[in-house]
Amino acid sequence: MMLSWGTEAIERRLPRSQSFSAAALALSNRGLIASALQNAVALGPWRLFAGWTHVCSHAPTQRQVLARNEAHASPAASQARNDLAYQLSLRGEYPEAERLYRQALAIETAASGPSSRNVSVVTGNLSTVLTLAGRHDEAIALQQAHLLALREYLQPDHWRIGSRLGAIGTSYLEAGRPGDAEKVLLESIAVYESSLGPEHSWTLRARGRAGKALMALDRHAEAESMLRPAYLIALEGEAKPDRVKAREELRVLLEELHRGQGDHAAARRYRPDAGAAKAAGSGVLPAVTQEGEAEH
Repeated sequence: MMLSWGTEAIERRLPRSQSFSAAALALSNRGLIASALQNAVALGPWRLFAGWTHVCSHAPTQRQVLARNEAHASPAASQARNDLAYQLSLRGEYPEAERLYRQALAIETAASGPSSRNVSVVTGNLSTVLTLAGRHDEAIALQQAHLLALREYLQPDHWRIGSRLGAIGTSYLEAGRPGDAEKVLLESIAVYESSLGPEHSWTLRARGRAGKALMALDRHAEAESMLRPAYLIALEGEAKPDRVKAREELRVLLEELHRGQGDHAAARRYRPDAGAAKAAGSGVLPAVTQEGEAEH
């Protein structure tokens, strides 16, 4: 879904517009919130949409689909609302997008219960719109309510609990509340380590989010201790999309960390063209390249 440097929609290959909204929030986690939804197009699964104008031109078609399903409280009606809301959010029409997402959320909750995967996806999409509209407290409250619902149905270390905690932590970061973010993000890491393992790409990306919170708190040594081991792990293994994404996110944060401290020599070791061996400081490791297009 959305979230995050680790979103359910991206990670579980959910439907196209849902994946886009999640990808947008993943970008917004890097402080690109103003252009997050626009740039998410490049990360989505449907290659035929090459840019902002082309995607936005599909809103009339989505309206036609919604008109055919508007009278029905069905999965098709929920999907139609979700798809149109996404198109509207691309154009900055947040109030109307919010209205449609809330309708979709009500349909999905009634149809499959508050802990269903579709409810998680729509909740994330709605939270994205609230965040983009600057309504951070509402986005956080929405995510927290959904987390409570998930805790009633899932084991404490289920990966979806970790994903939701990561989304809440990200919302805290966007709201300028890194202290609140740190606690939630550390809990997210613990859940991912228990359910997926310490070297899983989602766990590594969760460490990136926590490192970002520590950087915002000016706890630079702790941030490096959080980020660098995760980065070295991310350099290993196959260059799968999630792994490459984790590697790039961690590289960017480490470069930013050292640059912010005025250590430009160390920052240069984490530039995309610097090579992983220099960044690691020992051993021969594969070069770090820029993040490829996600296969989702």
